Amino acid sequence: MQQLSTFSQAQYMKGLQCPLALWFSVNRKDLDTRVSASAQLSIDIRKEINNLARQYFPDGTAIVPPSQNMKIAIKQTKEKIQSGARVIYGAAATNPRTGTQAHIDILRQVDDTDFWDLIEVKTSANLYDHYIQGMAFQYLVFIEAGYKIRSCILMCINNQYVRQGEIEPQGIFTTHDITSKVLNERKKTESVTDELLQVLNRKHSFSQTIGSHCKKPHECSYKTHCWRHVPEYSIFNVFNSKKAESIAQRINSYKVEDIPNDSIPSKDKIIEISCYKEQRRNVEPVKIKNFLRELKYPLYYLDYETIAPAIPFYDGTNPYQKLPFQFSLHVQKELESEFQHIEFIHKEKSDPRKAFVEYLINVCGNTGSVICYYASFERNINEKLAKDFSEYATQINDINKRIVDLYVPFKNHILYDPRQNGSTSIKKVLPALINNLSYKDLEIADGEQASQAYMKFCKEELSTDELQKLWKRLSVYCELDTYAMVQLLDALRKSSA
Repeated sequence: MQQLSTFSQAQYMKGLQCPLALWFSVNRKDLDTRVSASAQLSIDIRKEINNLARQYFPDGTAIVPPSQNMKIAIKQTKEKIQSGARVIYGAAATNPRTGTQAHIDILRQVDDTDFWDLIEVKTSANLYDHYIQGMAFQYLVFIEAGYKIRSCILMCINNQYVRQGEIEPQGIFTTHDITSKVLNERKKTESVTDELLQVLNRKHSFSQTIGSHCKKPHECSYKTHCWRHVPEYSIFNVFNSKKAESIAQRINSYKVEDIPNDSIPSKDKIIEISCYKEQRRNVEPVKIKNFLRELKYPLYYLDYETIAPAIPFYDGTNPYQKLPFQFSLHVQKELESEFQHIEFIHKEKSDPRKAFVEYLINVCGNTGSVICYYASFERNINEKLAKDFSEYATQINDINKRIVDLYVPFKNHILYDPRQNGSTSIKKVLPALINNLSYKDLEIADGEQASQAYMKFCKEELSTDELQKLWKRLSVYCELDTYAMVQLLDALRKSSA
């Protein structure tokens, strides 16, 4: 077992979510916990927002980042205070009783006193319980280190802020005094800290149930390891995590075959389990035909890609507002006619929305069904576009009225294949129903990757060569989204025959 020399805030939060994950982080370095692309994006966003928050308190002084050297950060914090600093970015402290360590994004001295405010910056617009739990740990460490703390404050993103010109730090952030909530957590924090320190003193690994805590508040980096014995289609595909956890403990199994019949929650799940056990498809021809009758030619298969920058790039936009920059469109004029593929990618640094709207209106015609998969996404984007570009509202709203959601027949399981493993995501439905067609070999294989890649273009982080590769990869990915819909509608037709 590795000897622990420090116990950090990050370790506390990891242990709060799962004690075994904490033990693994110190004693099982062999387990693969590489940072995922989405996790790295979250880290990058946090850095950007933290830097912006410092402009909210412009007279501060920075110390060595605690992530680089906590010992030096603690020492420099004390030195800055002794030299008269009133605002310190990344201040750090250690609890002499337990050896626990914490840092705070902004430490601000209260005017004409020896009291301080702890200010933590968050990337979300919402207040979550784990934010309060994290700040309770920070508060405990700073108090035990001898600091007099007046207030504990969270700085969150104001998602109602509208950019006009330069970003205004005073407008894009909202502050929340959570001191009373932190104080209510103090005894629990002390107790949990002591328990987790004991966990780290254990010489050997131990058993830990799996369940909802493996995904909340964040997906655990050890989930693949701990879930390696869970079947691909398991009790967790049938119930929500907490319910699955409860039933699994009762029947001592994760296998679908062991679920009591009186516990199956819905008709859809009965269909899924039946198809799994019998290895057959569920096909309901009459309902499929009813869905197909709703379609009116020409057919427009439509899919959007968006970015949602935390700090707005363009005037008139909000933090985390979804901004469409690309669409793919497959058009079929009649049942037996050839398909035409049309695409749009905004390849300039400017706000993509107006050019997006104008081209979309131009190619979507005035009649015929507009087919989307999980259409609420495109509908919501269109509604916002209609508000922001009122001169095109009539045409945009007309497109919305013509939308037919291809997700519905698959959500309702009127065509279902057991290889979907209970999922109705197009990424699962497509390879289950259409042989040799999937997203797995694409350089950009989902909407999140597409968004991350385009954000790099917006931030001018790509070379000319990388940029050409980006346009190609985005084009291939988005085209597959609409071609997938073409194939899935064809699968519905064949199944109804």
